Amino acid sequence: MFNASIIVATYNRANSLNKVLEAMQNQDFSGTYEIIVVDDGSIDNTPTVASRYPVQFLSQEHKGPAAARNLGIKKSQYPIIVVMDDDCLPEQQWLRNLLAGFKGDNIGIVSSFSYFGGTSTAYLKKAIASVGYFDEKFPFEYREDTDLVFRIQDKGYKVKVVQNAKFIHLHQSPKNLEGKLRYILKRLWVHRIDPFLFKKHPKRTKDFLDIKAGFIRNPVKDFQVATGTWIKGERLKLSSPQGVILIENKTPIHSILIILGGILYTFAVKLVRLYGSCIYRKLLI
Repeated sequence: MFNASIIVATYNRANSLNKVLEAMQNQDFSGTYEIIVVDDGSIDNTPTVASRYPVQFLSQEHKGPAAARNLGIKKSQYPIIVVMDDDCLPEQQWLRNLLAGFKGDNIGIVSSFSYFGGTSTAYLKKAIASVGYFDEKFPFEYREDTDLVFRIQDKGYKVKVVQNAKFIHLHQSPKNLEGKLRYILKRLWVHRIDPFLFKKHPKRTKDFLDIKAGFIRNPVKDFQVATGTWIKGERLKLSSPQGVILIENKTPIHSILIILGGILYTFAVKLVRLYGSCIYRKLLI
């Protein structure tokens, strides 16, 4: 059994962090693991919450999750690094089942979230170090994990996805119109980083984002992301890949609103990517 260092980068989520750390104390795991909490400049009671648990607590000025994770990785002591978000509640067998995925030849990354990284993803520490850690030019929690996966793959390591390392994402859907609009704008705005990923990894990003004609993200894919239909068998709903539901499909009127919202999102996200193209000098819409 591998020994592991779990890195939890956190920013102003003391309430959910408390639940996550509580769940991490009770893992059904025969190896040894440490938990490293990296506070990315929170102004809530994150330090107090972390002090209740046997964790290594680190803090830094607000620099983003890539920098926070790098700090935790460099202070870690075990050969497997597990990245877990501060709002993801692991089940009791989560760590054991996740690390079991390293059985096989040249496996460098194991994830129960996505082939392209994200929360609940484990890495060989030596693989991370060999590519220079997370790229801190990614300023927020988006695409920085995919970039790391691509670079590790370029070193010849394989990625494995496991289904039984389960966790609960503690997302709360906004209740009022103002909250929903703020959430939509936030989700749209992060896509300005897509051209940067495309610039760094043109071939891999072309396949990952289904880019047509050399610079156009397949609009069908954008629509599917906005309407929840990117997952096979899922019902139509205006939502995000993070599980936040904005409009459920309860009536024909809801269906029309969801479809219109998906179309508007598709156009809006392409404008945001165009803005990012100007910043990073790589055309992608």
